[in-house]
Amino acid sequence: MTVLRFLVPVVATTVTASWAGAPVWTWLGIAVFLGSLEAYWMRLGSEPWMGRTVALPAVIDRDADLSSLLEFSRRWWRPRFYAPAAVAIALIVLLAGALVAPGEFRALHPGSLAMLALILFEFGESRSMRFLYFTLFARESRYPHRLSWLSPAQSPPVETMLGIWRQTAFVNGVGLALDFVLVIILLSPDSLTALLAPMAGFALVAVVFDTASLLSVRNSVQRVVRHTTDATLERLRERIERLEPQARQLTPAEAAQLQALLATYAAVRDAPTGPSGAQTLGHALTALAIPALTFLLAVMAEVYAERLLNQLLP
Repeated sequence: MTVLRFLVPVVATTVTASWAGAPVWTWLGIAVFLGSLEAYWMRLGSEPWMGRTVALPAVIDRDADLSSLLEFSRRWWRPRFYAPAAVAIALIVLLAGALVAPGEFRALHPGSLAMLALILFEFGESRSMRFLYFTLFARESRYPHRLSWLSPAQSPPVETMLGIWRQTAFVNGVGLALDFVLVIILLSPDSLTALLAPMAGFALVAVVFDTASLLSVRNSVQRVVRHTTDATLERLRERIERLEPQARQLTPAEAAQLQALLATYAAVRDAPTGPSGAQTLGHALTALAIPALTFLLAVMAEVYAERLLNQLLP
């Protein structure tokens, strides 16, 4: 993929015959950086972290439900479903950039513009694939799972899923920050106006997709937990109903058993069903704070660098 990424701006430059002043080393550096980052994630995916992503599907109660989930994944997890969304995101952001800062975009080297389009496409592709992943999880939440009956939300598979969710939110924030930096390097704008459309496009897509996926995870976890909680409460209710009509005739041992059942019923009923709204908001803000801080630092660096150059070169 590193070679293919580098070929994109090279081909665009060749087609437009714009080799004069082409920032070839910048393109090569970005391609190598993205390739190294991709290799790192592939290596990470081959380690136990990747195995944790199937912790919750592994405890689906019925084999038929697991087969249905796998079939759903095979049917929808294809480039023809997420690639068009990625293309649309790239085109919309580029068009917005051309409208907001037409002069800067006309002056942008064709190869750099092609590289920018590629970065936007890969960004949109990752967000679209993530949306499909959480759609898959929403599908999984329909099925009953083998979880701890006393507090399903604290079952290891659920906690593992939530841990991966938190890590993914953080990693996506870091990835968005890196995309910001790459855009700044590619555009090398004379004014901050040229950065407005790409940055706003990245931020808007990230907010929409990340917020939707975070809410989807929260709702799906609650549905999975609710399946187990409802089944447990139903079993407890049946046992309580057998004892309650005879409350006055129960032996001390049976009365103690009834009280224990009532206490257990209350504990299961009042157990948490998943992350709270405040926790969800906190994770979303944490994920978005990283690129926001990066953008602010980049803007400050741009402004102070310009002031410094004006002082040195009156």
